[in-house]
Amino acid sequence: MLLAEVNNLKTKLRTIDVLSVTSVPVGRGVKKGMSCMMSNNESMEMYLETVYLLEQSHGHAHCAEIAKQLGVSKPSVTKAMNQLKSAGLIIKEAYGTINLTDEGKLRSEKIYEQHQLITEFLVSTLSLDIDEASRNACKIEHVISEVMLDSIKSYLAKAETDE
Repeated sequence: MLLAEVNNLKTKLRTIDVLSVTSVPVGRGVKKGMSCMMSNNESMEMYLETVYLLEQSHGHAHCAEIAKQLGVSKPSVTKAMNQLKSAGLIIKEAYGTINLTDEGKLRSEKIYEQHQLITEFLVSTLSLDIDEASRNACKIEHVISEVMLDSIKSYLAKAETDE
């Protein structure tokens, strides 16, 4: 399952260069060479979730691993990690390991839990296969409201008690 999650993140970030991401909608005022698939915040959430998944499986992350998993350049990862470090979300040793701070862990766990919850909802309500549901959850998790998440939790809890 971890590999599937990382592959979903890789697919989403494949065309993103963190150095040039803007929040301009696709096709509107975009200069050649700029990617606008997602906002900077969404991109940072994707990196944070990747660090979380790598930390869960290996105890820590490295820029090279993140770049490989997400299919982005090492300079893009370095830039993103510096932003996450400045925000107090990761601890990054020079040319070394990357670990989440307590705040980074809380945020990344929330992102990952949202992903899992949305995936479960899409599988149970729409009968999507797990890979399709996970790919869509990866897109939805960054824009869904707390009200909708609470409704999904309630729906799934009710469905579980009805069984």
